[in-house]
Amino acid sequence: MIDRTGRVLGAAGLAVVAAFALWTYREWPGQWSWTVDAVNGSTVLTGPLVGGLAAAFQLNAHRVAAVAQVSPRGWLVPVRSATDAWLVGSVVLLGTGLVAAIVTLAGPHGGPLEWWALSAGISTLAVCALAGALATWWAPQRVVVLAVPVLVFLVGAYAPHPVADLLRHGPSTGSLAGLVWEPGVLVGRVLALVALSGCLVVAMLPWREGRDRRRGRGRRLRLAAAIAAAIALAGALVNLDRVGSYPWTMSDESPSRCRGTAPAVCLSGSSVRHLERTEQALRAPATALADAGVRLPPRFDEELPYRPRSPGRGLLQPLTIDRPSVRDGASLLTRPEACPQWSDPAGPPADVVFEAEQVLVEWMVFRAGGRPEAFDPPMQAWLDQIGSEDTRAWVVRTYAALRSCAFDTITVPWAQ
Repeated sequence: MIDRTGRVLGAAGLAVVAAFALWTYREWPGQWSWTVDAVNGSTVLTGPLVGGLAAAFQLNAHRVAAVAQVSPRGWLVPVRSATDAWLVGSVVLLGTGLVAAIVTLAGPHGGPLEWWALSAGISTLAVCALAGALATWWAPQRVVVLAVPVLVFLVGAYAPHPVADLLRHGPSTGSLAGLVWEPGVLVGRVLALVALSGCLVVAMLPWREGRDRRRGRGRRLRLAAAIAAAIALAGALVNLDRVGSYPWTMSDESPSRCRGTAPAVCLSGSSVRHLERTEQALRAPATALADAGVRLPPRFDEELPYRPRSPGRGLLQPLTIDRPSVRDGASLLTRPEACPQWSDPAGPPADVVFEAEQVLVEWMVFRAGGRPEAFDPPMQAWLDQIGSEDTRAWVVRTYAALRSCAFDTITVPWAQ
């Protein structure tokens, strides 16, 4: 029904769009959860196009409408159009996954690998394809072919929960270290997509007069299929509303990949790509602190979501930029203890604590040979004293207060 040229051109166009989607978020390589999420996330763009491709295939098949109408299986024509488009989209999605896996394997990598999560992307493509074929089966016009991708994209972008969640499985714009798919949410989405696909197929059944001359038993079967599909979809949507829209939960990862000493830097497997860069960036600032008499923690651990923090260890987030500055490295050293104040439900610490952290950063920049910067006029007036012995003593006291979580004793040096 659909010639090979149409499939090849469709696949080529989808591949270009999928590559663009991967290139837009370039932080995912090296992290398996994020790699799979980026591949799934490409369906935000390729899904609507698969819908348009199915609509075009069905419009092309409309030339045999006269034959299809007298055939007892004529309603399968739009199903075949949708299937052709879905297969093209699925091949591109799996090819995108293969390319993404090669990119991740090309460098340091780690973290949980959940390729089964691609079932969400494949199911999404099926819904988009069926919707496109159904639209052109009902209204075989070229304008419908052009409208389908736009409408499918708008539904995925702006429809309320849980409808939009069925067409939008990423891509995440931040690291997924320490996270894995919540099985209940992912399975719920896939089941809802399967139920929605069933409803779209039911809508293609020969309901109109003349579509199917058989009466009685055939009509009862169609009604039963429609009721079953509607009940399945309603149940799936209720379940999605129950489990919520957030698809991630805590993984079993821990900051177990370490580099350096006094202090060591320990990241999760998902972030191992950034381990060398992060450790090198904080080495000079850490040396400046140690030379001033500051007692540093033995290691700094990556802060992972939901994971309990280990006492006696500092917290940091890995550096992802290619050429971190001394200031970037110094910023990693301002959380030498997993103090409960940082995550207090009552609110964050007082502003003076954050100001003191920034002064520490600028002091480390100064000691490393850089140019310190002031964040307000009082600090600007004090800046010429940054190299004094009084400031060094303040650095030692303040860092000790940060390690002991004695935030109420922290002040800025110009307010002493």
